[in-house]
Amino acid sequence: MSVAFDEEFCEKVEEILKSSGVTILTSKSVERFEGDGKVERVILDDGEKLEVDCAVVCVGVRPEVELAKERELKVDEKLGIWVDEYQRTSHPDVFAAGDCCQKFSFFTKAPVNVRLASVATREARIASANLFEEKVKNEGVVSTFSTCVGGRTFAVSGLTKTLAEREGIEVVESDFKTVDRHPGSLSGASEVYLKLFFEKESKRLVGGEIVGGVSAGEMINLVSLMIEKKLTAKEIVRLQFATHPLLTPSPIAYPLVNAAEKLVR
Repeated sequence: MSVAFDEEFCEKVEEILKSSGVTILTSKSVERFEGDGKVERVILDDGEKLEVDCAVVCVGVRPEVELAKERELKVDEKLGIWVDEYQRTSHPDVFAAGDCCQKFSFFTKAPVNVRLASVATREARIASANLFEEKVKNEGVVSTFSTCVGGRTFAVSGLTKTLAEREGIEVVESDFKTVDRHPGSLSGASEVYLKLFFEKESKRLVGGEIVGGVSAGEMINLVSLMIEKKLTAKEIVRLQFATHPLLTPSPIAYPLVNAAEKLVR
């Protein structure tokens, strides 16, 4: 979560997990596993022993590039098979798409290590369109991600404040809190908290983070679209949205519009 979200949203995830009885240990590492024929204990680097029934080890992934290397294509062991903006490899008749190939940032055009199914399928559509003619460009990865923790949806798209600072992009932020039905007393209503990030000079949208109910999963896709179309805060304020009491926030409290309007004011 800390790779994708700012600390504020990570803390919300941590609160949910702890309230569900999950123990979280940070700033520790695993020294070894112990057990008779199966794992029974995890020994941490400070000597603490955790009695366990099973252990799930998450160590990340690396792209599979062996076939590309055999065909003498240009590759990077960590980033994957090199491709241009049309998904073409270093061989003019070979294309690559998905987790095996390199990605570059929509914002800086620098390589980024993003592995998402949504990114892979987009690359596949671009590659297939370009098999016979170079006509569709990949403008880079916006990186839109969503997950569900304890019944709450956490979603992010584009640059967070942390990522913007790392890339040297100066941003201003605007947030808005509401409910995803109107009135909020309706059954099944969930609180929605949205934070948007705009490039300071142009006021162009470059990122957003949301925590809310199920609707946040589709709302972040709208954020991604607005980022890719390089909409400014003033343009977002003028967008047209469908609203309905059982389906969306109130038209006078629609979070995307209101967060942008808050910045404009």
